[in-house]
Amino acid sequence: MHLFFTFFVVVRYFAGALGNILVPKSVAAIAYRKLRSVSFDVPEKYRYAYKTLLSGMRQLLAFPIRKPAVVRVPVVIYDVAPDTFDMRREYLRFYGITEEMDFLPAQAMQHFVSRTDRLTFMFLTIPILLHVLIVGLFRQERSGLSSILRNCLLTRNMLLAGKSIKHLYVFSIYDTNSAFLSSCAMRRGIFVSQITSEVPLYKWNRELVTNELILGIDYQRLEAERFRETMQYDRVVLFGPETYYQIARRYEHAPEKNKRIGFYSTGGWVRNRLGHLDQGTAMEDSESRLLTDLNTILAGRSDIELVVYPHPRERAFCETESGLHQHYRSYLPDISFSIQQGTQPSNTLFDDVYLAVCYMTTLIFERAHAGRKSAIAYFRETDFPLARHFSHLEFTENREELRHLIERTY
Repeated sequence: MHLFFTFFVVVRYFAGALGNILVPKSVAAIAYRKLRSVSFDVPEKYRYAYKTLLSGMRQLLAFPIRKPAVVRVPVVIYDVAPDTFDMRREYLRFYGITEEMDFLPAQAMQHFVSRTDRLTFMFLTIPILLHVLIVGLFRQERSGLSSILRNCLLTRNMLLAGKSIKHLYVFSIYDTNSAFLSSCAMRRGIFVSQITSEVPLYKWNRELVTNELILGIDYQRLEAERFRETMQYDRVVLFGPETYYQIARRYEHAPEKNKRIGFYSTGGWVRNRLGHLDQGTAMEDSESRLLTDLNTILAGRSDIELVVYPHPRERAFCETESGLHQHYRSYLPDISFSIQQGTQPSNTLFDDVYLAVCYMTTLIFERAHAGRKSAIAYFRETDFPLARHFSHLEFTENREELRHLIERTY
């Protein structure tokens, strides 16, 4: 069976590579493009390096030899993280999926079953390695190419472990293997449900292959329709953000209006200081402009209080509350403001403010899903937003639009 499924994965890979040229809208082609897409597992300094192309082979040499994972129930959860089974299962149960489930994390499938298996797999995937090297010569972004051989092994081992699988729930759609693994499972007769989480799909997650697309936010309905050519699915259902089930009871009733505005920070300035990947969105500059404009707008509205919800990175970077307060005072010199205290998760404090604004954070989508007034300000990306106002969520592009939103709200 090892040989059979190795051949199967190699054939599906080249079906995608060829389909990407001849039939770019096909399932195989979409899965192939996702395989080679940007991987955020690769550090910034290696994303464009030629030696990154050979790292996949080094990974195969480092993987251990052990017995394959075996699942004996027909419903299985797949995730990149190794310790999320309980959370994923509770999420699915919250939305009525009560069958017994097993767990196949990616980490459990990073292995060979014998030395012979390692040698055979590496030999049979030489054509894939050569193709990766050739493609890599003509691509500047090489991060996704580095994990293709590993992903082929993970997919093969999933098929080996899952002879009894009937339904596969795939989390972590940002993973470059998500579409390829799903397409191979579907080809073997497994029904696949992909869960999107609350991350917008427009930029990194346009390539989807699944039988059932489970959305984390209602805005993604627009995206699923807009990018239909690169999203292959049979049906769409809406659940909610991945951890919303933990707080849903808090927000069953409409909020009471107050005169507090919340600012949800992404900690863009800290990310830049630490050299983290900006993802091309000018996060720090845009957040700085948003804070400066809030200072201008609220300087004449002493009746409104601004509450800053800092990112955990900011607390760790500044070490003291006074250092954090000093940073925000540089942008908010003309108004009084407070910084949210304590370690209580921000998604349990939605009703502390009546309106929340941010540049871009997944927290704002969770808040909007809870039916709380929310706004994304100054975030400009191609194909986003697809609507100016959408179910408790608004989008403002400049100071006047932001001022108008605040005046309409208060």
